[in-house]
Amino acid sequence: MKKIIFILTMLLIPFSVMASEYKLSDMNINVSDDWYTFTKDNIRNNQDLKLLGVSEEYMNNLFASDLYRLDAIKFENDEVIELFVITKDVNTLNTIDMTDDELNEVKDYYKKLILNGNTEVFKTDNNNYIKAIYSDKNLNIIDYYATYNNVGYTVKIQRKSAFSQEEINKFDEMVKNITFGNKTNDVEPVIDTKEDGNSILTGAIIGAIIGSIIGLIGYIIKNRK
Repeated sequence: MKKIIFILTMLLIPFSVMASEYKLSDMNINVSDDWYTFTKDNIRNNQDLKLLGVSEEYMNNLFASDLYRLDAIKFENDEVIELFVITKDVNTLNTIDMTDDELNEVKDYYKKLILNGNTEVFKTDNNNYIKAIYSDKNLNIIDYYATYNNVGYTVKIQRKSAFSQEEINKFDEMVKNITFGNKTNDVEPVIDTKEDGNSILTGAIIGAIIGSIIGLIGYIIKNRK
């Protein structure tokens, strides 16, 4: 019931459009201010939370696992769109350092793990991503997955109705503007294929996807030797 009240309240609130930069580990991402955007560093005494009737305790619990780094909500045409940045330690190659053949192998493997969707290699000046558009449990989802400095980063956007190509193009531009810090994993990566069994996101399968991709990238590294 609290979630329903929260959503109904959000639908009544006007937005102004500006942009703010959020620094998340080695990733810097700009999110326009027509999103309500929260990180573990900005929720204390946050007036938006008070306005929306969401407690700091609720948000602290969300960020407590250190998997979620950013949670943003936007409303268009009376519908909720959610954007997350999710991280997981992976101890593996940077996707920007992978060859085209290696990226395509990860892309094809990613496709096997999702339901009703497609994948592609999405290259930017700052990193290479596996981009997936799929549906899962009544949600339409777009993932952009990259690794950097032994951390896997997933930018996840989801809502109930399908995304238009124009909307997808806007998300592509947002991801193109993501920047990363200096590489530090110059040593041979050590692959950790263990999964902790925890669900990263209710209604999505990203935990299984990341765990499986870690194993695949470990196989790619082994074949490089």
